[in-house]
Amino acid sequence: MLETAGLTNIAGDIDMTWSSFGWESVVAADPDVIVLIDADWNTAASKIELLESNPATAALAAVQQHRYVVLPFPAGEAGVRTVSAATSVVAQLADLDLP
Repeated sequence: MLETAGLTNIAGDIDMTWSSFGWESVVAADPDVIVLIDADWNTAASKIELLESNPATAALAAVQQHRYVVLPFPAGEAGVRTVSAATSVVAQLADLDLP
């Protein structure tokens, strides 16, 4: 889905699912955009609050520029929602001030 939208996943070289991926790797990658999955039990708003309050992640370009793409939890899984999720990512990217 990310590749379809023209994005590169900073964790894309990890072959295993549910692998450990530390904040140090996110900070080192300094992504242009952060894709957040919005779930009832872990909302995008709570994730943004965490990103913006942590000194390490608050320095990321995407956080400083509020470049977030938000998808509902069901859209994060491959399936019937994949096309609409990719379309949503593209539309949200168009609204962001990307370098």
